[in-house]
Amino acid sequence: MVGLNQLKTSQQNVEQTLGYTMPAPVAGLNLTDPIDKMDQSYALALENVVPNGLSCMVRKGHTFFGGLETDAYDIQTLEGMANANASYTLFAASLGTNEIYDITSGTFTSRAGPFTNAIWNCDTFGYRTYFANGVDDVQVGTSSAVAASTFTGIALSSLINVSSFKERIYFVEENSLTIWYGNSRAVGASALNTYDFSFAMKEGGFLVSCGSFSNNYADSTQDLFYALSSEGEILFYNGSSPSDVTTPWGLVKRAKIGRPLGYRAFVRIENDVWLLTDQGIVPISAIFDSAPSIALETAGQKINPLIAQYAAVLPFSHLWRGCYHSKERKVYITIPLSETSTMLLVYSLVGNAWTTYTFYENKIALKVASVAGSLFYGGLLGNVYNGETGNADYINSVTINPTRFFGRGAFSFYGNRGLWKKYAHIRPLLKTVRGRNLSLGLDTDFKQTSEITAIGASVSAATPWGSPWGSPWSPGVDYIYDRYAVKGQGYSAAIKFGGAINNASLEINGFDIRYMQGSW
Repeated sequence: MVGLNQLKTSQQNVEQTLGYTMPAPVAGLNLTDPIDKMDQSYALALENVVPNGLSCMVRKGHTFFGGLETDAYDIQTLEGMANANASYTLFAASLGTNEIYDITSGTFTSRAGPFTNAIWNCDTFGYRTYFANGVDDVQVGTSSAVAASTFTGIALSSLINVSSFKERIYFVEENSLTIWYGNSRAVGASALNTYDFSFAMKEGGFLVSCGSFSNNYADSTQDLFYALSSEGEILFYNGSSPSDVTTPWGLVKRAKIGRPLGYRAFVRIENDVWLLTDQGIVPISAIFDSAPSIALETAGQKINPLIAQYAAVLPFSHLWRGCYHSKERKVYITIPLSETSTMLLVYSLVGNAWTTYTFYENKIALKVASVAGSLFYGGLLGNVYNGETGNADYINSVTINPTRFFGRGAFSFYGNRGLWKKYAHIRPLLKTVRGRNLSLGLDTDFKQTSEITAIGASVSAATPWGSPWGSPWSPGVDYIYDRYAVKGQGYSAAIKFGGAINNASLEINGFDIRYMQGSW
């Protein structure tokens, strides 16, 4: 029989020190693939780290734009409108005051109210922003004023959503399958027309939203009208309007998707509309290209379980919203953590990858709006912030918090699934200001551990360009390729990293890991 000492000696003889390069999680968050077969460029968790195709960056910060600075005045509505003179108007409505404000300059100027509540569904039509909430009369905002709509034909307080289609404005009547729409280019001072979908909708329920969608999957591009019910039934019509006899109104497609999560639970992104449902994201374009069940596995395939998880907690809420910010080439979706708090689910079109944004205060981004190249968050204390700006997180005009970040990469067997490994060192390739701190660690064999080691990037012996004479000059941001000891044993391991950074950028390019490999 082989003795224990002989076995140990035999094991040591066959152990080898090997190296392996793991990419940064440039493919983004992945909550669906089998954990033992996941591509190494995905992440099991990603918080405030943005994949951009080739590397990952800690997200930008946000600066204070303006606010009421009063408890219980959280922003409930945030809507931007581009004006004819290349300027923009930014509207907000705040809990507590229930007024509609013009905050374009950063100062809250009351334009109308108080109203019954501060939750409005909005859309822009004819250089006007229309506000509807189902309890107060529809309001119309311009660059200089907000006033009650002058449309007639129905009690305007019963209209809860608004959109436009082929130069007409459309309203959704609350708790019904009925729409009310204006004449061509009518902005008010006329009677609204009506159309009832209750004889076309087979699933019942009530109408949640409607609007336009440009179908590029037909022989020629068509601008279609869609109507979405609370039961996830969606109808598509061609023609100009229900009452237009020149181009007849006709049903062209019917589909059944998951239940929508709110009156504004959708995102207009380029020439598509992403619908937010209790099953996940359903792009309307994919409904025309494939079956609804397959459409569900397109844009949101990797993160739909996250949406479904929080949809089970809050299945219908004004907090479920989204916006597309073309300057950053990102889609932002507000995910309600509760009735008064959110995080952001963010899609980078540069890397075609998902991540999450969290903040020290989970009320920072109750609402997100993009207008004229600027991104705004609205939330805590009636405050509004410039999003994706700088490298620090402002709570108000003076209080700054560092940006906390965390990532947990995919598990890897490092080239050999059947052999046990003893992990020794990790060498991350970072681009940041020297002297910044972060933490590194390993999870082994699909188990999460709390062990993570704080490390400090080596301090530069030089000073940034432009410093006084007397020391070597260097860029303020530099590549760092230092080696750090880690602990872990097993067949597979996932690299995790985290930290907090303030007034500096941080780029993560990859990780080199060294380990001893045994014969078993």
